[in-house]
Amino acid sequence: MQPQRTLLKLALIASALLGASTVQAQTTAMIDQGLGTSIGSIHTNPGQPDDTVLPIPGGQVVMINSSGTRTGISDFGNAAQGPVSSGYLGSATWVSSGLLGLGGSSLAVTDAFAGTNGQGALFAVNPSSGQRTLLSDFGNVSQGPVGKTPVGVAYASGLLGLGSKLYVVDNNAGTGHHGAIFAVDPATGKRTLFSDFGNSAQGATGVNPIAIAVMPAGVLSVLGVNAGLVVLDDDAGTTEAGAVFVVNLQGQRTLLSDFGSSAQGQPIHGAQVIAVTPTLLGASILVADDLGGTDEQGALWRIASSGTRTMISDFGNSVQGPQGFGPSGMTPTADGSGNVLVTAGTGTDAPFQAQVFLVKPNGQRMSYSDCSVTAKGPCSQPTAITLR
Repeated sequence: MQPQRTLLKLALIASALLGASTVQAQTTAMIDQGLGTSIGSIHTNPGQPDDTVLPIPGGQVVMINSSGTRTGISDFGNAAQGPVSSGYLGSATWVSSGLLGLGGSSLAVTDAFAGTNGQGALFAVNPSSGQRTLLSDFGNVSQGPVGKTPVGVAYASGLLGLGSKLYVVDNNAGTGHHGAIFAVDPATGKRTLFSDFGNSAQGATGVNPIAIAVMPAGVLSVLGVNAGLVVLDDDAGTTEAGAVFVVNLQGQRTLLSDFGSSAQGQPIHGAQVIAVTPTLLGASILVADDLGGTDEQGALWRIASSGTRTMISDFGNSVQGPQGFGPSGMTPTADGSGNVLVTAGTGTDAPFQAQVFLVKPNGQRMSYSDCSVTAKGPCSQPTAITLR
């Protein structure tokens, strides 16, 4: 185990030393649910005089460069680029291939209602061409245990790039539909049931796990020197306010932070997404909440290794930078700075515009890519973001 820990620490150090304190020299991909070719339509008020028919966009993967310029690369409503979506794209993560990751990178994107019988799917997207393939069909029994609604995905690179896995959280799978994590082979799409949130034999049970992130090894990690996963459940814990679970690499779960427990800090009522920011000394867990902060515009919280919560960025507080509301997507920069990119709405009057914020560890915000600036490229309703 000692050589593996040494390599992991060296990787973190190299990342921090080589990276800048911003997002330069890194690649950001965003899922925008408001873009893409229409895959159908919906009536706003069927049978009534004020009924309006609205198109359902397939969604789009948008790349953002270091200057905040956006480029659409994969239109999930365009069959020429691969299988079309159900219109419910969820989260995304970068996936490396080959020894040391030298085989290139792709994007893994969840769709809660695609695949056989609408039981969900995991797509692989070529970031250069935008071409898509169906990596894992969660309704196809030949690829492993079936799912219900896969909504979150995280990628864990194995030692030297070997034994890497995708971890997909499904909020309706598992015993009693209490949710589950599937481990997915990034090359074949084969699945195994990694952690069943309704099975008490695997630890604390959940209710509705919706987001997942990888916790790297590190002396200040909540898992000590070991790597593992952290999972956000928006309906678990006291008064069903939500909770964060730690999941080790054997699928065993521990309740880390109960959002309804005042002993661990202020309650969180609108948790949306979880992220882990790696540093030289370990890692920090962050949760975005779309009902926290001033006027319930949203907030960013830090979860300590004890499970205590601290609000670090109040999106309704202009002292901390441009205001926003309803944070929905979050990804850490990979440079050891502790910075994160957060997708959220912005402005105080309709029509509202979306924006990507860069948030520093002290909670200060700055605009990284403003959707209202159309010259910067396509952007409508960004719901997830990932960075390598």
